[in-house]
Amino acid sequence: MNRTSGDFCLLCGGGADVIGVFIPDDPQKWGAAPGKTRFVRYCLCEKCKCKNDTPEKVEKVILAELSGGGVTHE
Repeated sequence: MNRTSGDFCLLCGGGADVIGVFIPDDPQKWGAAPGKTRFVRYCLCEKCKCKNDTPEKVEKVILAELSGGGVTHE
């Protein structure tokens, strides 16, 4: 993985080991203009990517960030 200086785990803030792309089923709910698709790139560390509740947490953090809410790491 080619890391950039801003690549940190979305959930804990640790070093990134994998890059993911979130593609919502309802793009407008996630801020896309009508008729457009929304893609959100994010990173996870090895520890967080292996947890069972990671997909739900990723969605919650992305929605909070897109809504203008602040999110703190675990």
